[in-house]
Amino acid sequence: RYACWVVFALTYFFLGMSKFRDGGLHWWSADNIQPIIISDSLQMAGSWYDFDLGTWLVRLPDPFASGVGLLGCYGESMAILLLFSALARRIVPMLIFAMHFGILMIQELPFPDLLVLPLLFMEVSWVLRLVGIPTSSDEGEGASGPERLVLPRVLLLAVLATLTVTNLAKISFFP
Repeated sequence: RYACWVVFALTYFFLGMSKFRDGGLHWWSADNIQPIIISDSLQMAGSWYDFDLGTWLVRLPDPFASGVGLLGCYGESMAILLLFSALARRIVPMLIFAMHFGILMIQELPFPDLLVLPLLFMEVSWVLRLVGIPTSSDEGEGASGPERLVLPRVLLLAVLATLTVTNLAKISFFP
């Protein structure tokens, strides 16, 4: 399992570092992010939905656009913490999911495979226990044996199906 964390963490860490390398420490600034957002929004306008959030966002004060850039840049860079911190394993996959969802909504760039991938790495046992659903880590509670593996298997099949369809249909768009 740790080998999967290594691949996931290093991929996103180096994506974040490439932003620093190519754009400097202020890659996330509104002066840089706003043109990227507006360009992608206009290029993809009306492609599959019409929320127009990108053109709306660039009309907001600069700190809002900078916040979007910070989430992307530092969210990706923080992925390296997944290898060292249990707390990061609860937070960073959610940030990465939020980042890809934001890209989908603001820039209208569909990355369904990258929306689903962080779901595999989300630590949800604490949420399941909170709502009263037993997990495999609960000793003596809930299902035993193969029944415990139903949710992860269903999620894995959904992820594999999404990745297969998006790759075969060439749904991801790289500007």
